Amino acid sequence: MMIDQSAATPVFILGMTRRSGTNFLWRLLDLHPHIVTIPELAEDFSLQNIQLLSQYVDRTCQNWDPAWGYRGQLQEPFMQSLGQCILNFILRQHDAPIETSRQKPLLKTPSVQNIERFFDFFPQAYLLITVRDGRDVVESCMRSFNFPFEESVRAWNQAAQAILGFDRVQHEHSVRYRVVRYERILSDRDHQLTELLQFLKLDPLLYDFDKARQLPAYGSSALRGEEEAVHWRPVNIPVNHQFTGQWESWNLYRKQRFNWIAGQSMSDLGYQPNRPESMTWGWALLNRCIDQYYEIISKVQHLKRRVTSRFKRIFGKK
Repeated sequence: MMIDQSAATPVFILGMTRRSGTNFLWRLLDLHPHIVTIPELAEDFSLQNIQLLSQYVDRTCQNWDPAWGYRGQLQEPFMQSLGQCILNFILRQHDAPIETSRQKPLLKTPSVQNIERFFDFFPQAYLLITVRDGRDVVESCMRSFNFPFEESVRAWNQAAQAILGFDRVQHEHSVRYRVVRYERILSDRDHQLTELLQFLKLDPLLYDFDKARQLPAYGSSALRGEEEAVHWRPVNIPVNHQFTGQWESWNLYRKQRFNWIAGQSMSDLGYQPNRPESMTWGWALLNRCIDQYYEIISKVQHLKRRVTSRFKRIFGKK
């Protein structure tokens, strides 16, 4: 079924990383009757490699000769047409019909990679960017997926910098996107959801706030019921359970290391970094040595990928 993107105005949720509240917000918004989710493609990753389409548009347009009637300035509508094709494909995965005049497709991805290209391809879409305290994200990633501490901190900081950079330059699209803090949804659910529904031009009077208040936990790193591993079945939330502050049991090294890498990004996103004590010259020296170590590792991995790619081109993929 082909869907006119201008009629079915999509809503994209981009989580800064995994464990940043993407699914939580997705499930909450799905309680509105005019929201349509696509469970057949629960995480679409539409932006993950969209830089390749940008390159395709640029290189294709370079071949269009003005002598044959090319008027120029077609890159923008070209990218928008490709964006509509992506959206149409995603919506075709949904079995039920979509009433385009009233309902809004809701898509989600736990990544902000290529966020700076979002409005190039989806200029009429709504964009919700979920952010969460980096320390809680890192702790949840370690508990849920056994992600290494260092890589998790660096991934969070990189995502935070991408969001901050996007927010600085997207003034013309400021009416199309919102940065949503996970903690505010937890602490002030009714008010925050009302504001989001109004922003998305969805009637709050039709929303089931009672069900939103009683929403169980899905995929929690702390609440797993009788299961040992993280799962996506509903688990009732105990009274007074805290979804924040799980990182407070960190040792001094982790607190100092996180602040060294991501403290400024925390402040820029409106969070209060934890500073266990002033950074002594010894801690600073240790952090610089660790930085150098990971820089060397990164260069070695990059060189390995280049050499592997070169061998595959020369000798063929085995």
